[in-house]
Amino acid sequence: MTNEEEFSPSALGTKAHWDAVYSRELQSFKEYGDEGEIWFGEGSMARVIRWLNAHKVPQTASILDIGTGNGMLLVELAKSGYCNLTGIDYSSDAVELAKSICEKEGVSQNAQLQVTDFLEDFHPSQQFDVCLDKGTFDAVSLDPTGATEKREQYVRSLCQALKAQGLFIITSCNWTKEELLSQFGEGKGLHAARNWGSTFTCFPRISTPAICSLLLYTQRVILYTCWSFSCALHIPFWCLLVLQSLNSRMSFQHPHLVLEARQVTALLHWYYRGETTLERLGKNRKMFIYSFFNYMHLCIKYI
Repeated sequence: MTNEEEFSPSALGTKAHWDAVYSRELQSFKEYGDEGEIWFGEGSMARVIRWLNAHKVPQTASILDIGTGNGMLLVELAKSGYCNLTGIDYSSDAVELAKSICEKEGVSQNAQLQVTDFLEDFHPSQQFDVCLDKGTFDAVSLDPTGATEKREQYVRSLCQALKAQGLFIITSCNWTKEELLSQFGEGKGLHAARNWGSTFTCFPRISTPAICSLLLYTQRVILYTCWSFSCALHIPFWCLLVLQSLNSRMSFQHPHLVLEARQVTALLHWYYRGETTLERLGKNRKMFIYSFFNYMHLCIKYI
């Protein structure tokens, strides 16, 4: 991606946004036991774990979750038998939430959690067999201040974190396969090999509604998989990225694409969680829902 093709800056790329998100989710967990959002859905976690199991990655392998959030990926890994887990996040509330959830799920003995900024103060005392990223690189790419430099620093930090033949698994919804290969492939300490799986790309510069994952071996191979349409329907993060793509990269214009992105995000979030219906949204919002998904279906039909 060239400088002219940078993503539009977004609050999703700022620490302040995630501090606010995890402050709310931590409070919600304390009051109601709600563990919060699972970015990209439970299916994305299950596929990563199935891949690790199928390729006989030892359950004693050291695994780092970059931008662990609420720690649910670590919980699922621990329940699958992995016992040498570390999660880092630059939000102290996220780490507190992750610790609380791990304790609730009875896996805290398998997971070390640290407040660490992967880009600024990451100085690992060890290198890891596996590094995982489920949306963190996406957020870095949306940072309003120096996103290009921060992506480059991400790669440098990753090379510090991974062992010489370590595995990097990244789940992304705003990078295509080719762009991820460019960011992490030849010349970056990671080497490409064969494809694995299928590709389904709907919009320029993002691979939604499919979810992409690269599986990268330093000094060895890169594997690629792209998951099904249904996996991507996890609101709100995916929706906001699609809207950004529509607004900034498509010539399509529609009178109902006038709500602010945060309003649309909340709207679809409520709808998919069953907290409202199309009828209760009111006429204008109902029309927006239909228009939005009809347009998506057209994109898929004519891709």
